[in-house]
Amino acid sequence: MKKILLPLLLILAVGMLAAVESEPSEVVGYFKKTIEPNGWDAFALPFGYENYEINSILGSQFSNGDMIADISGGDVFFCIDDYDGLGHTGWLGTANDLTIGKGYWIYRANTNQTLDYFLLGKVAPTTIVFEVSGIDNGGWSAFALNEAREIDPNILNITGAIPGDLIADISGGDVFFYVDNYDGLGNPGWLGTTNTLVPTHVYWYNSQSPTSFSWTYVPNIPRSNSTEGSITNPNNFERKVRK
Repeated sequence: MKKILLPLLLILAVGMLAAVESEPSEVVGYFKKTIEPNGWDAFALPFGYENYEINSILGSQFSNGDMIADISGGDVFFCIDDYDGLGHTGWLGTANDLTIGKGYWIYRANTNQTLDYFLLGKVAPTTIVFEVSGIDNGGWSAFALNEAREIDPNILNITGAIPGDLIADISGGDVFFYVDNYDGLGNPGWLGTTNTLVPTHVYWYNSQSPTSFSWTYVPNIPRSNSTEGSITNPNNFERKVRK
């Protein structure tokens, strides 16, 4: 299977490069994620697409019985052997598209085989408005950034953040706390078990505010002649296209 996947990814990458060859300095790449047999994994879209239809993004990487669910509730997708009536493996669900900024659970129904799956796309970070539940509404909200690079939480500009709020990686591990003096200079900000939010990961925001609020993430899109914002993980394919 792995011998087939690499040529397939290269073919897809070449196709994407051809599609954007008129746009200078576009970057495409992929992230590889792993899900255990009979296991769950959280993911979010780190890339931009012309088509957000789930079968266009994930293709036939999964198998019959696998499931995807919106972490915040709502849409559910099921992988079946004949989703299109033509014998192709793919997804059918309550919607057709995946959404930037949302987090999704994937359930791997196969009880014997670990699966490596790939998110391939174009680096095109998007401005997203997030809704945060206050403690009167439970206080927990899921969010994900449409970024292919690691992001310092102190540039998120969460306007409703107050000391006591926290951000936690939904798959376990890293936690960030909003404190009065994160830098020793008296400025409020985020301190955590690490310094950055990671592409493809989904996060819980736990708010201590009594009321709900919204905040807007505006990406710092790099200049066309800059390498800022490139995919820097050596395990990920990266390429720039210039006229």
